[in-house]
Amino acid sequence: MNRYLKAILARGKVYRDGATEAGDGGMSGAMASFASYLGGGDPSPAQAEPPKEESPEAAAERLVSEEANANQNQQKDGEQQASQEAQAPADEAVTFEVDGKPVTLTKTELAELHKSGLRQKDYTQKTQEVAETRKAAESEIQKAKTERDVYAQNLQQILMVNQHVEQQQTPWTQDMIESDPVGYLVYTQGKEARQQQSQAAYQELQRINQEHQQEREQSHRQYLQNQHQALLDKLPEWKDAAKMKAGLETLETFMGERGFNANDGPMVLDARVMLLANDAMKYRDLLARAATAGKKVNAAPTKVERPGVAEVKPTDGRTAAMKNLARSGSLDDAAAAFLQVLR
Repeated sequence: MNRYLKAILARGKVYRDGATEAGDGGMSGAMASFASYLGGGDPSPAQAEPPKEESPEAAAERLVSEEANANQNQQKDGEQQASQEAQAPADEAVTFEVDGKPVTLTKTELAELHKSGLRQKDYTQKTQEVAETRKAAESEIQKAKTERDVYAQNLQQILMVNQHVEQQQTPWTQDMIESDPVGYLVYTQGKEARQQQSQAAYQELQRINQEHQQEREQSHRQYLQNQHQALLDKLPEWKDAAKMKAGLETLETFMGERGFNANDGPMVLDARVMLLANDAMKYRDLLARAATAGKKVNAAPTKVERPGVAEVKPTDGRTAAMKNLARSGSLDDAAAAFLQVLR
């Protein structure tokens, strides 16, 4: 800023009126005083040196030269920074062993692996926290169920005691009432209190039984959902509702032929039992188709070759498999023959 101000001050003579000198107290004198103020000094008139006169042309040349030097220095700084970046060492590689095998990674890759490890650690920690929270909640639920069961037992005990007391009470006759009205009043109040207590206990037992029923239904629904998902995991084609319906009907018929019925309950609904029955049904069908194919081969007419050298034609595995099945009749040969037919 001082550079441009001095250039303006150097042009003082251009704006002076007539023959005004630098020290005449005109415009140039005021500018000189202002310039000395910006410079931080407060010289007295006796100590202040008169400003050196500079032509406008010289001031302009000097400003242009200073701007060129500044641009040149800025360009050198940019080139130096680019050179330093170009000479920066490449990402160093680090070799270490993992399970006895050498693995080479750069420091950048190691940093990324470290970040991934931190993310995995955070995920594992949160998963463990969720598992612990679920475990604590399940523990509280089990504790509440245990307390509820104890409460139900106490209620049943109250009903049994009140019923026993009523059975042991002697009926009051009119003579007894007239002879002991106070005793009869005590008896009546005690009987009413026991009835109210028994009624409240009975209602609480009904509520607890309803909760038990709801829990059983919910557990059964969860069981069916788990078995359904297990079937879909092993038989993904059953995700189609139509295929599942047809498959279940066929499987139900097959299991009914083997002695299963609705009275078997959860065993029939177990996905493991259903998958085992499904495999047995497929194997039965495989043997039936293989046996049918073997009968067709045996029933085929034998081709008579003319005397002489007969051309031996290569045979596929189907014929050999069928012959083995006709010869042995074993289940393994039947399965092998069926596989050849499917090819």
